Amino acid sequence: MAMSTLGAGVRLAQPAAEWAEHPLKLPGRPLRAPRASIVMRARLLLHRRLTRLARRLLPSDLVVCDEALGLARAQLLAAAARLDLADLLDDGPLSADEISRRLATHPDRTARLLGALTSHGLFRRRRDGRFENNRLSRALLSRSPRRAKELVLSLVSHEHSEAWSALEHTVRSGQNAFEHVWGKDQWQWLAEHPRAQASSALANTGQSLEAAALIAARYPWSEVHRVCDVGGGLGAVLSELLVRHPHLTGVLCERPALLTGAETLLAQRGVLARVTLVPTDFLVSVPGTADVYLLKNVLCDWDDAHCLTILGACRRAMRAGERILLAERTFERTSRDPDRALSDVQRMVVGVEGRERSRLDYAKLLFKAGFRSGRTFAHPHIDLLEGIAV
Repeated sequence: MAMSTLGAGVRLAQPAAEWAEHPLKLPGRPLRAPRASIVMRARLLLHRRLTRLARRLLPSDLVVCDEALGLARAQLLAAAARLDLADLLDDGPLSADEISRRLATHPDRTARLLGALTSHGLFRRRRDGRFENNRLSRALLSRSPRRAKELVLSLVSHEHSEAWSALEHTVRSGQNAFEHVWGKDQWQWLAEHPRAQASSALANTGQSLEAAALIAARYPWSEVHRVCDVGGGLGAVLSELLVRHPHLTGVLCERPALLTGAETLLAQRGVLARVTLVPTDFLVSVPGTADVYLLKNVLCDWDDAHCLTILGACRRAMRAGERILLAERTFERTSRDPDRALSDVQRMVVGVEGRERSRLDYAKLLFKAGFRSGRTFAHPHIDLLEGIAV
């Protein structure tokens, strides 16, 4: 991999082993844009209503007990991911005995695991008794650009599971569960575990692909010359902006360990020459070199005090009239969306007192940090909230 010159003469090291073990390949062409807002809303509404109907048709004790089995289902999924079952079946169907021999696992236990997975819709058992991938299991392929496998392993990891076991402590005391269990916050823990940090970054990148296409398509980037992606991970969103909008140049601000992986992705998409990579602690400062500052899913991981610190660092780098763009999934407290409610608690447990926020919540944070609210570009997947420096 070529070496890249960074902000102040800093140069990236050669890629660490953890990045080489997790290749991420994205095309040089624009990514496929998300489905139309009305289609997405209709699908989500139908899913929620069918789920509620199914629950109403069952006795309440069965519904509650089924919810308690969520941990077991999550561990089934994690076992499939850790054993690379989807990759093993990518070349064609195999019997349980063949799978057991290739994985060097216990034959009886392997067959029972496969039976449980297929009963829950993951993988398919053919009439001849062999197992093969289906639509859901293919999401766990290592070559999948959405990196669902890494996301599953992150969400069901030992460190996350232990943090969730302290949920009651968080509710009673207000202390972050992850920090209570591990004696440090999530970001400090990841910094000390490079492989987990690489896997987490790749999972976040994969889950950002749809949002990247949406952000690139919905905001009027023709008004912008240079964009600074603050806390932009491996550069999935920034790379999509530059692929779709050839007039743009960019700045990627991230922790040095992630910039090593970002350089590969940006080069792969053919936009590295248009990007300045800047090692950044956005709790301290942000480089003043752009006319739009993008923060995608950054503030949701932090409490209000840290959010104001991050926004303040951005504001100090900006001139009056320059813009900040928050890309976040907004969440109204009166919402009946179970996915966003669960995500809110996930951030309470694992994030640094993070939370899902409403549009009004973000508007208040922007105002306190020296911005006035600008335009809003809404979508069920993610909202774009503009702030203008005053």
